[in-house]
Amino acid sequence: MRGKAFIQKCVWLCNKAGISPKSLHKCRKTYATRLINEKVDEGIIRSQMGHVDFTTTKDYYYYNDKDEDEARKIVMDALITDGNKFDRTED
Repeated sequence: MRGKAFIQKCVWLCNKAGISPKSLHKCRKTYATRLINEKVDEGIIRSQMGHVDFTTTKDYYYYNDKDEDEARKIVMDALITDGNKFDRTED
C-alpha cells in the first residue's frame, strides 16, 4: 500500500471508529504506547516499529497516557514490596 492510499485508509478507519482523523505519526505513537503498556516483548515492538534499538521507540514513540489518579496508583503499587506498605512517617 502506498503512502496516499495508507493515509486514506487511516482516515476511513478513524471515521468508522467515530474519532477525528489522526496523523500517521500519532497512530504509530499510540500503537507503540499500547504495545509497551501491555508489556509486549521489546524485541517484538522494536521489529514492529522498524527500529534497530528499542530506545528509539521509547524516546520518540512512547507517551504517558495515564491520568493523575492512575499514575499515582502505579507509583504507590511500585513502592509496596513483600506486602509492606511504603513508610510515610516523617524523619
